[in-house]
Amino acid sequence: MKLDWDTLFDTFEQESDTVTSFLDRATGRILQVNKLDPEASDLDAEEAASLPERYLRIVPASADEEKAWAREFLDAVADEALRGSLRATLDRPNGLVAFGNALGPTPVVRQEWFTFREDKIFTRIDTWLRGAGISPSNPPPWHE
Repeated sequence: MKLDWDTLFDTFEQESDTVTSFLDRATGRILQVNKLDPEASDLDAEEAASLPERYLRIVPASADEEKAWAREFLDAVADEALRGSLRATLDRPNGLVAFGNALGPTPVVRQEWFTFREDKIFTRIDTWLRGAGISPSNPPPWHE
């Protein structure tokens, strides 16, 4: 099956309490169930639940997992003062938002974070596909 890698990446990147995404094993399409607006859904929630062999749920990284990634990333930040201030943001309410905002004045470190995070998401997607026994006909762009 051919996958739309950009859409798959975007789906893995964004956790949502209101939208659940699925990979349709028959078509390779990413379909969404919107709990707040069922008419905006690509798929009926009952159909997705009744056909788990066809519709594979996509589970993005949780906020806790992303915080763990950020802490791992910070271990490699050379500037000790910056590392300490960034680490402190993660313990605040909405820590990931605070972390992202605190990276704003440091564009090089900010870009390094986004590259690090992308790599984590790429690995998560690769692991998820292998675990589901899916071998796409088109290779992911991060393997090219």
